[in-house]
Amino acid sequence: MDEAFIGAIFAWPISWCPLSYSYCNGTQLSVAQNQALYSLLGTAFGGSIGKTFNLPNLQGRTIVGATNMGGTYPSGVNIPSAYVFASGGGSDIVTLSAAQAPLMSHSHTAIIAGTATATLTGLTATGALKATAQAGTTNTPGSSVSPARVPDTGSGDSIQAYGAPDNSTTMPVTVTVTPPSGGLPVDLSKTTVTVGVTPVPSIVTQPHNNMQPFLALNYIIALEGLYPQRQ
Repeated sequence: MDEAFIGAIFAWPISWCPLSYSYCNGTQLSVAQNQALYSLLGTAFGGSIGKTFNLPNLQGRTIVGATNMGGTYPSGVNIPSAYVFASGGGSDIVTLSAAQAPLMSHSHTAIIAGTATATLTGLTATGALKATAQAGTTNTPGSSVSPARVPDTGSGDSIQAYGAPDNSTTMPVTVTVTPPSGGLPVDLSKTTVTVGVTPVPSIVTQPHNNMQPFLALNYIIALEGLYPQRQ
């Protein structure tokens, strides 16, 4: 094609605009002086009907296919209601809200050092004391003898109440434990505990860059040329 259609847009890799074209920078044009182009664009990109109309503004913007141009939208993709012809949107910077910040639960190990005091009350203990079922053989208690089931009268007035334990005879014993006054100190040195931590996000007030990798070129639109015919 030797001549472009009126209204055709091109990416232009040169720093100046050619004759019969204009930058796609939202410039407002007079309808009276650009009737052919106005008949094609109308006020889709802004302007006053019958008086002025605006060119598309592609400064800092990328082009996306409109969802109302007909045909079937690609499967598996939600149809954005904002992608209609001549509409714009999006943001090149984004500030996350608390609802958008991810939350994760963590388990951490903590080492506790120090001393705590515990108060113990009403403590009792039960057990069994070794005894012997034989007659007593000595009247002297010791670590190697136990109470005899049948005390024996020894020489003189002594009563032999102890004998060697036979490991089969026992005596039930109940002991009452009196805790020390002021509580019992408990050493917590190097005690390890596992705690669950749920972080609370701090909302970042500084916006972050939301741009994909890009290359900036000029976009130009044909003001003159062939008038396109409808299909």
